[in-house]
Amino acid sequence: MNYRKLLSGCLPGKPGSSAPASAVVLALAGGIILGSVVALLFAPASGEETREKLRDGARDLASGAKDKLQNMKQKLHAGKEELAGNISNKFASGKN
Repeated sequence: MNYRKLLSGCLPGKPGSSAPASAVVLALAGGIILGSVVALLFAPASGEETREKLRDGARDLASGAKDKLQNMKQKLHAGKEELAGNISNKFASGKN
């Protein structure tokens, strides 16, 4: 089997490519996550230690997601306020 030909057809940006870049990135991310989980499960730690690591990782992930969501909300609110101010200024200068 010609693996080089098979793999080159799956890479994005190549002529005749059948896979979009997002699919390749998603597959790569999925492989990394799956590899991490398998590594944790086969680590030489006890089951309780492994479960504690998984819980801590999940908490950290949730906390990071909440922080990013809060930052995004603040940026959207600031952008909304700036846009409202710009519209108000344009409207006021148009009346004069």
